[in-house]
Amino acid sequence: MRIGELGRRTGVSPRALRHYEQLGLLRARRRSNGYREYDEHDLAVVTEIRSLAGLGLALEETRPFVECLRAGDESAGSCPDSIAVHRAELAETDATFDELVLRSPLPVLLESTATWCPPCCMIVPVLREIAAERAGRLVVAQLDVDAHPRTAAEAGVLGMPTLDLHVAGRVVARLVGAKPRAALLRMVDEHLPARAAG
Repeated sequence: MRIGELGRRTGVSPRALRHYEQLGLLRARRRSNGYREYDEHDLAVVTEIRSLAGLGLALEETRPFVECLRAGDESAGSCPDSIAVHRAELAETDATFDELVLRSPLPVLLESTATWCPPCCMIVPVLREIAAERAGRLVVAQLDVDAHPRTAAEAGVLGMPTLDLHVAGRVVARLVGAKPRAALLRMVDEHLPARAAG
């Protein structure tokens, strides 16, 4: 596929795709006529970058996840370097929970999770999709209960995954357990700000 089609399928502008290429996050092949050529693997890479950016990672922080996909792993978050970035992001959570979640101007869908929790891992792709689709209207975040037991206890987390929807600093809805995408969307959509006309 060409750059325009990749952009349409991922919701990323061709300019941003070229920027990803400059950073070495995306590797385009060239046709004989000089046009960039992409495939389904590139689609997965761009989707991963977009979802991680929607979770608040800087573009450079997405590199280990991209490399994990390039290495052939099914999940971009399963490689040691990806896990290290994930843990570093979570390490900031206790200190910034109030700022990131309770004072967020947007609704926050917070998943309380653990690395040893299979249902938690099962819903990560769905949460990434929701984060990308609702970018600018919803923040999706994770709280590792093992790394942040105090914050998890204060939030009343007893089972995992626990998905809390925070609006204006308070929990307005909670789901416990791996729920289907439709259930998550029902929970969040009624609390999202309206889409901007345009």
